Amino acid sequence: MEPDFSSQERGQQSLFRRDPFQALQQEFDNMLNRFTRQWEGTEPSSKDVRVPEVDLVETPMEVRVVMELPGVDSNEINLEVVGLRLHVRAEHIEEAKEVEGTQHRQERRKPRFSRAVELPCLVREDAASAVFQNGVLTVTLPKREEEKRHTIVVQVTDECATDE
Repeated sequence: MEPDFSSQERGQQSLFRRDPFQALQQEFDNMLNRFTRQWEGTEPSSKDVRVPEVDLVETPMEVRVVMELPGVDSNEINLEVVGLRLHVRAEHIEEAKEVEGTQHRQERRKPRFSRAVELPCLVREDAASAVFQNGVLTVTLPKREEEKRHTIVVQVTDECATDE
């Protein structure tokens, strides 16, 4: 049995082939991000918040996070590292524009983005850098040096001290 799609969805289905696993992954990511924001008390008040897709690369020296944030300026991006999470929030702030005539539809909205990215290791927040170019944000986070481990040699003696 074929699912019942609205005429608009049927038209989109015929134009674009969707990967069901990608759609499932996106929905799962959206759910986790909404849960995380609610838990932290930072849930945005609007449903218009987009969750950008992320590329996460780990090298021996650093962690690199890349995501697209179209329609925002670099000064509208807020980055914060808390433990093993990178929080990215961005919102385009735009002055109200007067429209000549009657506006019947407004589908283009000001972009808002929010994403919490789980990092694979601890990073040096103080040495982090970010570059925003052509709508693409690249955050470079140097890895924190692992704590030095010291081996303690335990001496074993055959003598038993007894009180007789």
